[in-house]
Amino acid sequence: HFQAWGNPINPPIVFLHGFLGTGNDWRTVAEALSSEFYCVAPDIPGHGKTLALTPQTLPKTPEQHVDTPASTSSYTMESVAQIIIHLINTLE
Repeated sequence: HFQAWGNPINPPIVFLHGFLGTGNDWRTVAEALSSEFYCVAPDIPGHGKTLALTPQTLPKTPEQHVDTPASTSSYTMESVAQIIIHLINTLE
């Protein structure tokens, strides 16, 4: 899940929240910049409206994002980074 503000033809900015946050944490900033930028704020897997990754389905590619809950032991910085990189690449 992600939230977006502004026109998709404008240069994109991706806002990442911290631990236990959500993409909505960036709403005020994104709204202020949305006249000049396309602002995107995803919920990192396991936060907000985005479901967690599972050990069996950690993404080998970003397209393998999962919609089932998991324990925090299934997370690596690399697996979450792959999903964020995929999001950024879709904005180009």
